[in-house]
Amino acid sequence: DDRDLVDLIWFPTGGGKTEAYLLLTAFTIFYRRLANAETADGTTVIMRYTLRLLAAQQFTRASTLICACEMIREDAISRRPVLGKRYPLGEKEISIGLWIGHEHIPNTNNDAKKHLKELTKATAQELQYAKEQHNKFQVLKCPWCGTKLVRDRVSNGIRGTFGYRMRNNRHFELFCPQESCYFNSRGTLPIQIIDEELYSTPPTLLFGTVDKFAMIPWKQDIGNFFAVNSENRPPELIIQDELHLISGPLGTMVGLYESVIDALCQKKGVSTKIVASTATIRRAKEQCAALYNRNV
Repeated sequence: DDRDLVDLIWFPTGGGKTEAYLLLTAFTIFYRRLANAETADGTTVIMRYTLRLLAAQQFTRASTLICACEMIREDAISRRPVLGKRYPLGEKEISIGLWIGHEHIPNTNNDAKKHLKELTKATAQELQYAKEQHNKFQVLKCPWCGTKLVRDRVSNGIRGTFGYRMRNNRHFELFCPQESCYFNSRGTLPIQIIDEELYSTPPTLLFGTVDKFAMIPWKQDIGNFFAVNSENRPPELIIQDELHLISGPLGTMVGLYESVIDALCQKKGVSTKIVASTATIRRAKEQCAALYNRNV
């Protein structure tokens, strides 16, 4: 009944807003897979930030959650005779994708391959410079066990392994090099950061910045996040952090794209829930009405 309302969280820093988001995200992912098994694949939750640095920081915490969800899904598959269903929580993996600008992350597999080549061929003396110039892969440690996914210089040698590779020399993927890690034995981490891969296989949780959605009119593949070209349901939940930063000219532009996003989701009859957080609730009603055309 409350899906058409914007829920706005106003709470001091350090009060647990992110944990609340993550719990709601996990609940939504599992509920969708149980209630709408045939159309549950694709992007379920979109989590958006206004600042790229903040997005990168919070991405690590969200990745740990998604690893836990994927572990639960795989455990349910292993126990399917007991549960009585073949795939109780879905056949497709629960995954997370980081969707930010090309200045911070390579947007194509070819660019990823070039940067990875420079990283892997660097000698001990060249390693630090190579990492500064070419390590644009953002994920620096395994979100599950904490193992570093980068090489480090030790004395005159190199220690560690880059947790990045090209599958079949064509598709970028992340993996944990620690043999005792659960996600080492399964092969890859359920994380993707390359736009090209995200478009072809939309992640369960899409983690991005508001400016990337300005590409909607120019990049047809973005429609895949909203199940435009599939039988899946569109996203059930949009989480917008730091709502107070979306004001002035930025707010005017974001409001235009919110109308498009809302229309894309409504096309299949799904009223996507919007949950936002803010540092101030002054004029919050007017702001939400202008941005989302909804009551708060």
